Amino acid sequence: MSLLFVTPDYRILVDAQDQPLWLPLEAVDEQRYAAAIVYAPLADAPEHFHPHASVGPSFPYVAVRATDTEIEELPHLTTGTWRSARGYLDHPNVASVIAKLRFRENERFDPQYGSPLHHFGSLAFGHDQRMIYPRIDPSVIGLVELYGHNRILLGRNRLRPDYFSLIAGYVNPGETLEAAFAREVLEETGRRADNITYVRSQPWPMSGSLMIGFTASTTDEDPVSTTDGELEEIVWAGPEQIRQLPLAAPGSIARQLIDDWAKRTNDQPQRP
Repeated sequence: MSLLFVTPDYRILVDAQDQPLWLPLEAVDEQRYAAAIVYAPLADAPEHFHPHASVGPSFPYVAVRATDTEIEELPHLTTGTWRSARGYLDHPNVASVIAKLRFRENERFDPQYGSPLHHFGSLAFGHDQRMIYPRIDPSVIGLVELYGHNRILLGRNRLRPDYFSLIAGYVNPGETLEAAFAREVLEETGRRADNITYVRSQPWPMSGSLMIGFTASTTDEDPVSTTDGELEEIVWAGPEQIRQLPLAAPGSIARQLIDDWAKRTNDQPQRP
């Protein structure tokens, strides 16, 4: 039985080996996680038990929101460090427990009847005990390469200006994933995207999303239309520039797509 602390801004504790730090459930009061588990018999703690000693992840996996006091004290008690969860979503169970935590916090009433929801495990029960499943919002993200050149399109978001990332956005009702990505590229950068191909996906529990990753190409080196102003800066970057730019967190799907492209480009002969 293991527990993951999550700060309000979605940081988690990691150990000296940069691995997510799971703690025993007994590290917190049972009321803080009772709604998250279906059944977990808590055995008497052994004499050597320490609630802040790292444990190997084991079922049930639970996340709780760290308090201000815990945010300050836990690094000292565990020798851990707070890191953004964005870089650890591919680690087993991290994305799942964060998504369930967000579901318990945000979904509190039956969307049809308005009655309070009762959370139990990974589900919630509303009016007449009907099951309410967590909502997942599909979003698209992708790497756009300039046709015939080893350069990709990167942008700095006005709300997150500290690093460059790929073009991304939510899927509109009635829209295909490919159409959504083409629209986002045009809206945010003024370029037209072609050859849109699915690559991989990644859960993005911080916003209740599923990120669906693509590659694409464009012949539009310069914008062909106005943009929506969401991006503070848009650049074309080759392998050399990428090594010098602040990028999305390692482990995030944006960084995975960028790193894969850079490796693939370096392994191929330079194109004219």
